[in-house]
Amino acid sequence: MAMRIAEICFSPSWGGIEHYHVDMTDRLRQRGHYVVPFCRKSSPIEKRIRESGFESICANPFRYISPYTSLKLAYYFRKHEIQSIHLHRTHDLG
Repeated sequence: MAMRIAEICFSPSWGGIEHYHVDMTDRLRQRGHYVVPFCRKSSPIEKRIRESGFESICANPFRYISPYTSLKLAYYFRKHEIQSIHLHRTHDLG
């Protein structure tokens, strides 16, 4: 059964976790899931997500707890009827 999944990684870098985020997003899509990737605007992740054929939802959380980013995410979760949220970094929990 296909799920509606949010893949989230707001890292500004490019390394193992970030690579895994892009790879997992693509693999879940290949398995038939509806995947919405969330990433930091103008990050290496955004570039690679777009190269994979996705349109990412971008934000720039400026601290651990970012009310604006939380509201933005909540809006998109409802809009896309997200069933599962997959975070890649503990920093993104806020």
